Amino acid sequence: AVVSTQSTGVATQFSPYHARTAWPCFDEPALKARFKFFVEHESIYTAVSNMAIKSRVPTRAGWVRSIFEWTPPMSTYITALVITNFRYLESSTSSGVMTRVYANPSKLVHGSNQLDMMTKLLEYFEEYFGVNYSLDKLDMMPLPQIAVAAMENWGLMTARTDIALFNPAVHGAQWELTSRIVIAHEVAHMWFGDLVTPRWWDHIPLKESTVSWFMAVGVDALYDDFNFKDEYFVLYEMMRGMDKDSSVNSREMTAG
Repeated sequence: AVVSTQSTGVATQFSPYHARTAWPCFDEPALKARFKFFVEHESIYTAVSNMAIKSRVPTRAGWVRSIFEWTPPMSTYITALVITNFRYLESSTSSGVMTRVYANPSKLVHGSNQLDMMTKLLEYFEEYFGVNYSLDKLDMMPLPQIAVAAMENWGLMTARTDIALFNPAVHGAQWELTSRIVIAHEVAHMWFGDLVTPRWWDHIPLKESTVSWFMAVGVDALYDDFNFKDEYFVLYEMMRGMDKDSSVNSREMTAG
């Protein structure tokens, strides 16, 4: 059998204010609504969104309409849709949340460690926060081009391919540490940012600073080969923040 090395697909990146270009909406973080997405596409592709697919309905020769379950109330900037010919690895948490990492079939093996990490982080944060993850599934989709390192779309995280798929033959130990904190950062966002959302972009440090701490807590809970809380958070995140705060150009988060 020949495993294709070519992949075709499309993906959305709505943060911070691009959902309005996909459909008419009040595209502000404080304004939450429930969404029921559906998309028509060629049947050789798979559609993935924040929620699980409810049904695939044939529409015309070679085409189907993928209809997704209703979302809970959520902000527009964390909605997402991907249409791809990727395959996936699948696992689940002890509380029954389905987890998947998608990839080109030729690279799927490199998603196994990231899938295990994502699954364990969900379990850890559920116990640590005392609040269950709100959805039935969490997917991670590698993208060759994305405006950020990764994005915390609720139920459908997207990430650069070299973060979502770790290949020890190509990536060194430093990059392994980087991929850990990025994935932990996005999983923590499922609570801070997705479940609880700042009212406006002026308040974005409320979620980003909180998540920057909990990503270190989560990674340290799973791995004992590097002290992220002391060696990363204190020396990098905290010192960088203090350096910016000491500038004469720094200002309060909101004015008035």
